[in-house]
Amino acid sequence: MEIILATHSGFCYGVERAVKKAEEALRSEGTVKSLGPIIHNPPTVEMLAERGLGVADSLDEIDSGTVVIRAHGAAPEVYQKAREKGIRVVDTTCPFVTSARHSAEKLVQEGYQLIIVGEKTHPEVIGIYEAVDHQAIVVRDASELSLIDTDAMKRVGIVAQTTQQLDVFKAVIDFFIRTNVTELRIFNTICKDTLDRQEEVEALSRQCDCVLVVGGKNSSNTKKLFRICQMMGVRAFQIETTGEIQGEWFDAVRRVGVVSGASTPKSIIDDVLSVLQEIDLKKRKARV
Repeated sequence: MEIILATHSGFCYGVERAVKKAEEALRSEGTVKSLGPIIHNPPTVEMLAERGLGVADSLDEIDSGTVVIRAHGAAPEVYQKAREKGIRVVDTTCPFVTSARHSAEKLVQEGYQLIIVGEKTHPEVIGIYEAVDHQAIVVRDASELSLIDTDAMKRVGIVAQTTQQLDVFKAVIDFFIRTNVTELRIFNTICKDTLDRQEEVEALSRQCDCVLVVGGKNSSNTKKLFRICQMMGVRAFQIETTGEIQGEWFDAVRRVGVVSGASTPKSIIDDVLSVLQEIDLKKRKARV
């Protein structure tokens, strides 16, 4: 059984940066808590918890020490409230998320009706929405635009959640091209790492009999990679750890692809590869 690991695997730049900054904060004195899980990968969050990183749902739970703003960012009032409480802030917001927020703010300031293509409940999208003082419409995909009165919209600006699928973003843009909008301004805020992973999972879906998508069950970009596999029609499984892998998945598999979400550490991917090699060895011994 041939095992093909995606070139773009392991932590993306933003996640690696966030974890490193959290580890640096833990080396300082005092209590350190992140505002929500620092990244969407439970094993990594558990590892950091063992080193002393607590998790708080809101600043109301933190009265002193250090608060770590997670990679997805936070609303502007969070920073203000932390300063007022005298809490030290370590900001690990991904630079691409910050860039998307600035693009959204620019569009609102210039009088565009802002459309955010993303998941309403995702912390990144919530942060952008609150940064523009709720002056935006959030849609998951183009189908939700039929529920909105777009006839009166003349100047529309569009940004995307940084982990959005490109085809979903394009479909929203195409929708507005076909309306009465006279001016359409688009910031492609999908990060390059996300696009690279999505392109690679498409390619592996064509080449392989089966694809393993490795990442947190709460990870937006991991779920999108798995969704692409489903759209491509390849047999695929999304797993968080090796304990979920079942040998029978690979009974008739000659080539398996392994892809990972942007918040999946290299250590978990290495463990997955080791388990797949063991399964392959057992299959070969059984044939002898």
